[in-house]
Amino acid sequence: MDYIYVLLVVAGSTLQSCLTKMYQSRTVNSSMTVSAVSEKSFFLGMSLSASAWVILLVCKNFSPEVTVFSAVNALLMSVGGTLTTLFGIMILSRGKISVYTLFLMLGGMILPFLAGAVFWEEQLSVLRITGLLLLVISLVLPLFEKNGGNNTKDIKIFALLCIGLFLANGSNSVVAKYHQTAPAHVDTISFMILRETINTPLNAALFLFLRIKNRKTNDYSAAPENKARHIAVNWVIIITFAAVYCASHFFNLIAASVLDASLQFPVITGGTLVLTALAGLLFFREKLGKFSLISIAAAFAATVLFGVSA
Repeated sequence: MDYIYVLLVVAGSTLQSCLTKMYQSRTVNSSMTVSAVSEKSFFLGMSLSASAWVILLVCKNFSPEVTVFSAVNALLMSVGGTLTTLFGIMILSRGKISVYTLFLMLGGMILPFLAGAVFWEEQLSVLRITGLLLLVISLVLPLFEKNGGNNTKDIKIFALLCIGLFLANGSNSVVAKYHQTAPAHVDTISFMILRETINTPLNAALFLFLRIKNRKTNDYSAAPENKARHIAVNWVIIITFAAVYCASHFFNLIAASVLDASLQFPVITGGTLVLTALAGLLFFREKLGKFSLISIAAAFAATVLFGVSA
């Protein structure tokens, strides 16, 4: 039954990557300034968090548990989640969904893997170490392809964004694992509510600040022709995203409480990478270069090694 949770997380993570790409393609492009892209990113974070907060409160009958320990962990995850959304939107405006998912998922796998070995004394083996090396290879290879532009400056910016995404999402996974295995933690849904309670005003404040700034400098994109329809479709994407996020994150936290980090996150990573690559090919017509194909194959092989080592 524990592995059913992992499969559900894989499906949810893939769908979240696709929904992020859909939102980005409708609101952000590579010609926009960092300030304008950040505004769109924080609006997405604010809207997602508010929608998820309502869904979770209903599921919990409006009576979540609260402790100082869980609130501090929720704050850390809110900051990490905000940075993950920001870096992700910027990467998707410059590169492919498969590259975005690769750095997102590998960050959420490699850092918890190392934390599990160092802090939680989880068992290492030759197969798991070999798998880790394959994942490191898969992390580097996509940077050799043309992503983020053709000049050296654009390529460096793209690489820095990928590293930022890797670290932000990886840190979030470490905090989630730490919280779920600590004796003083609240139940899973209550913890998610705490996170969204912090995340919503945090993203709202950043969004409003940039909204005012960009209005003063005329640094925002022109409205689409059919504005009402455009906004309605965007909200359908956001609410769907929030529902999928709630379900996926819930099962991920449940899995974190019963599986080793050095097993859970690698399996989720490999499965999501393969499914997202297929989704990019089928739904977004993204052609994978040789380095991306080798990278995904290496990540999948690493996942198999982690599964065999269980």
